[in-house]
Amino acid sequence: MQIAYVTYIEDAQDPDTDFDISIMVDALKKLGLNVDIVVWDDSNVEWSSFDAVWIRSTWDYAEKYSEFISWVTMVAGLSKLINPLDVILENSNKIYLNKLQSNGVPVIPSTFISSVSELQVSLEDEGKTFVMKPVIGAGARGARRCRGIEDLQSAVDQHFRNSEVDLIIQPYLDEVDTMGEIAVICCLGEPVHAIRKVPALSEGGHGDFAANVDIDIELSNFVKTILKQHVGRSTYENLLYSRVDVVPYKGSFLLMEIEAVEPALFLSMNPSSAQYFARKFKELLDSSN
Repeated sequence: MQIAYVTYIEDAQDPDTDFDISIMVDALKKLGLNVDIVVWDDSNVEWSSFDAVWIRSTWDYAEKYSEFISWVTMVAGLSKLINPLDVILENSNKIYLNKLQSNGVPVIPSTFISSVSELQVSLEDEGKTFVMKPVIGAGARGARRCRGIEDLQSAVDQHFRNSEVDLIIQPYLDEVDTMGEIAVICCLGEPVHAIRKVPALSEGGHGDFAANVDIDIELSNFVKTILKQHVGRSTYENLLYSRVDVVPYKGSFLLMEIEAVEPALFLSMNPSSAQYFARKFKELLDSSN
């Protein structure tokens, strides 16, 4: 079988390296799969020549969103796209959090706005810290931490002067800095491993690795409950790969995001997970033939 591991051309001015590539590709090859590392917007690639196209690190897709959506739609008609097209279409826009929020999922309280005039703040918000980020974005690009109402209003105004992309507004939780954002990497509904990320908005970077985290029963149960939520025509627990990002909060957790398009899997910190993903990947392909 011929597999496409799909990545992007790294921006030298804003480097964000896919450290998973060599580990994942080696694991796939050990199972007898032929793997090509390809760039998603390379016009010379013959996508129909692949038995499966695995979206991995297309981390510039937000800047080329229309082109990216056209690409995944085209590829879905030529090969087996992983994750599936309907999942990519829904999960690539953070508005999906609004659906989860409406379903009672404990999401960090989120407000979505399409213009400056929709931003509603009150005197009670004075002194609070907020997060503002585009609903279409990756690696914390375009996200800002805003201290107080004036800073938030200024950031929102600046965003809409330069972009038509909607925004999500959330309170900035101190727990992100004190307890850390936990990324739980999942395969077909099972948490595989977890890491604590470097806080992107207070310490910089793209949410890089800080430490491994043990998946205890509370964290596992929380994540498995989240994975039962619907996405596209299925649920997150039926996806080959996903990453559930949570923040410890008042004895439990709040959901930050579910990444089902191009999440870093942090395999360099847990290399054995690559073997698990590779086996499940091959089983998925074998069952579809």
